[in-house]
Amino acid sequence: ASTPAPSGLTDPQAILSQSFVQMEAATTFHVEGTMDGSVNASELGALLGTGSVGLEGTLKVDGSTLSGDVDASRSAAHMSATFPRLFGVSAEVVMVDGFSYIKLSTNAKFTKYNAPTSVFVPNASPGATLNIGNELKFLKTQLDSSGATATLSGRETVDGRDVYHVVVTVPASLPNELIGAAGGAAAGEAAGSAANAAGLALAPLDYWVYVDTLQPARFRLRASSPTLGSLDVSVILTRYGQSVTIQAPSADQVP
Repeated sequence: ASTPAPSGLTDPQAILSQSFVQMEAATTFHVEGTMDGSVNASELGALLGTGSVGLEGTLKVDGSTLSGDVDASRSAAHMSATFPRLFGVSAEVVMVDGFSYIKLSTNAKFTKYNAPTSVFVPNASPGATLNIGNELKFLKTQLDSSGATATLSGRETVDGRDVYHVVVTVPASLPNELIGAAGGAAAGEAAGSAANAAGLALAPLDYWVYVDTLQPARFRLRASSPTLGSLDVSVILTRYGQSVTIQAPSADQVP
């Protein structure tokens, strides 16, 4: 799936940059993640402009898990998530052909939505599909322009493979700038101001990169806010380039 790189890199910025290049070139990969913490659903819905979608108050997400496959070449993904502290609810998400299909364990069928066109890139064109390469380029530009710094913590092991451990420290303003940029002009400014008022803060990001291929191996994100709550998210990436089959649910599974 990629050309093996020589080991022994010592420049954390080079490791970070080359891992982004390898991620952009990736066709498929597998995801395993965990999430702990709590979220104020009402405050988060107000910040994102989506409302509380029927959820109110503080939601505990300790012990939550995520597992699935991504086909970046088709902008497709199939994920399963569990939320043991939310009444044991689980969810299945399929994103393919420009649509997202979501089914909770409390429902018998999937609900169909338009797939998101972007996580970070502002002003995505109508009808666009999620492009991981574009997302990474935008994120790298924001990290560089904000003055984020990277340090090499050392060599460790992920999934039985040798990895570089890079710690990325970002300025306090970056989370708010990303939220503002993602919303476009007027809406983005309002969202960025709201995020700033919420005191959203990121701990240094832990990022692991496979030594032999320079592909991303794992990342850990910790965010906190006095009003929104706090999250600790850890994700491991494996099985690069392996064949996956992602299809939309059958017609009888979608109302």
